[in-house]
Amino acid sequence: MVLTKKQEWLTIVNWLKLRFTSIKWNDAEIRSLYEDYKNIDPEHIWGACQLCYQNNTEFMSSAKLMSVVKQLQREPKSEKALTMGEVMRQNKGGLLDYLKANNYESFAHAVFDAKMKRLRSGGAIPTETTDWDLDAPWETHKQRWLQEFQPEWTIEYLERKRDKSIAGDE
Repeated sequence: MVLTKKQEWLTIVNWLKLRFTSIKWNDAEIRSLYEDYKNIDPEHIWGACQLCYQNNTEFMSSAKLMSVVKQLQREPKSEKALTMGEVMRQNKGGLLDYLKANNYESFAHAVFDAKMKRLRSGGAIPTETTDWDLDAPWETHKQRWLQEFQPEWTIEYLERKRDKSIAGDE
């Protein structure tokens, strides 16, 4: 049973070639190697690629890749779910950073701004209200928008929520 499709194999090969200058496989070699890898779960192949890349493998080869693939196949698959605190710690650069970087005071403000950009470009969604003054500032529309859109989620609220989650209080 083929687990890794030809197109996925080609994507893997291109990914490897971009990252490992030692890989100089020609078309015939790529086709031949596909026969070795086609019955392997692509998740294991991608996992091996990532491990080799993260570990700064200096000389990458098919033999090295297959060795790491076989190692991953022997390891039991971990299905451990992350706690909310772990998710929040790993989500650096997430919503909070986006809001701050774009000078939004809340999630609702960011959604409103996206709506205004959509309306200005003529891309209104059929079910949304369109009778907004497109040139007026956020402060002018804030009260009305918060009646139409929930939740507001201010930056302060999101920071408190993040801090509680990291501390394990949630």
